[in-house]
Amino acid sequence: MDSRSDDTLGEQSRNGDMNAFGELFRRYYNPFLYRFRRFLADNEVVEDVIQEIFLRILDKIRYFDKGKGAFKGWAWKIANRTVLNYLDAELRRRRALETLSKKGIAEKSGSHNPGTLHSIRAAIDKLPKPEKTYFIEHHLQHLTYDEICDAHDLTKNQLKSRLRRARALIRSELEGQI
Repeated sequence: MDSRSDDTLGEQSRNGDMNAFGELFRRYYNPFLYRFRRFLADNEVVEDVIQEIFLRILDKIRYFDKGKGAFKGWAWKIANRTVLNYLDAELRRRRALETLSKKGIAEKSGSHNPGTLHSIRAAIDKLPKPEKTYFIEHHLQHLTYDEICDAHDLTKNQLKSRLRRARALIRSELEGQI
């Protein structure tokens, strides 16, 4: 077992020592796993979120300064924010899918089909990559046109056209399922 403090390992990681970061990973993996398993139902999701936590820690390690606080608090703050961001995004995604389901499918069919959300998700997954990205960013992540246009170097008219195409493709995919 490594006798260096977490703060020392954090400083060494900030200076590019990947062995020090590996030791931090070993120290924090299980505590993150035990804590966040309660909030995230699926073990695969927990693993993915923990991986994202460590990627963010690695990405932001250059901002760690043990003079401003302990590594432990700094790392847990990143971990908690990552999980909250995941849960918030998941909630927005579910609400958006429910809204799409109620507006797009339930109105046409006259009833709510239990497989509708799955069908919508599958139709979104079949979209071509650009349309899928724009559709998810606008309808599920609630980004504005301006934010999406800036991120992808598009004009508003180009984005609107791509979103219309995405909605039309989803509608045509779902037509035979209702």
